[in-house]
Amino acid sequence: MTTNNVSNGWRWVGLISILLALLVLWLMGLGPSASGTGTSCCGVQVAAQQPSPAVPAPVNQSAVHVAFQAKGAIVTLTGEVPSEAERHNAFNAAAAVFGTANVVDNLTVWKDASLPGWWKNIAGVLSWVKGGTDFGLSQQDNSITLTGTAAGDAVKLAKETAVKALLGDNLRIDNQIWEESTSVATISEPNLPSKLPEATEPSCNQDMNVAISFKTGSAELSANDKEQLKQIVHCIAAQTEVAGHTDNVGNDNFNQKLSKARAEAVKAFIAGIDPKKGKLLTALGYGKDKPVADNGTDEGRAKNRRIEFSAK
Repeated sequence: MTTNNVSNGWRWVGLISILLALLVLWLMGLGPSASGTGTSCCGVQVAAQQPSPAVPAPVNQSAVHVAFQAKGAIVTLTGEVPSEAERHNAFNAAAAVFGTANVVDNLTVWKDASLPGWWKNIAGVLSWVKGGTDFGLSQQDNSITLTGTAAGDAVKLAKETAVKALLGDNLRIDNQIWEESTSVATISEPNLPSKLPEATEPSCNQDMNVAISFKTGSAELSANDKEQLKQIVHCIAAQTEVAGHTDNVGNDNFNQKLSKARAEAVKAFIAGIDPKKGKLLTALGYGKDKPVADNGTDEGRAKNRRIEFSAK
């Protein structure tokens, strides 16, 4: 046997010995783990390979974005609605209040858009918009912005109170209605009276329409209103209905309650002057159902916010 043959034989013996040793270690559980966990050769721990966490897909959040803006006799609708059907509903509601030719429809359809909670009162909200000077109402999520022009702080707050009854709670209202400054000019012409004539005392008729002009959304009697009522207390001699009326700003339910509150305020005032007369009165509210003037103008709406007495 040559030296090369002997050397090759020992190499094979060594290789077979190593393979047998590895096989023994494997059978003893000391070999590498096929799963990537457990123990590797010589007892060295192998860190488990953790799967990568799944990244959630982005979710489109529903949002509310609608706006109604009046400019003179024209109203513009902007924002997003979830369907063509709701877009048509908004246009038809605006057309019923402003007239079809006076509606500019800039609404867009977005399937993930949400409608505000007051959407069922959209006709009332649009009537509120029409009831002021260049009034506007916009909603972005839970925030409401009011714009327009009002004759003083009292009217501005009354307009906010009226629209709150339509919108409901849980909304932040930013009242940016501008208060129009008013000034009284001094009249120096000699042919004009130095002061306005006082209101004439109403005659005692079976049906009396007392000149009480409530502010929008209010049932509070002014000092002038109280003077008017004092003059007709003596006229009440039989069972009499005190009928409260409103303009068309606000929804039907709100206006009915407001008109009843106005009638109750009148009855309470008269009862405070003469309890016996107060017992003859029945307070009722008719809301906006019986206008005596055009609700399309400020002057007409003021006339419709009134009290009527009707003897039975």
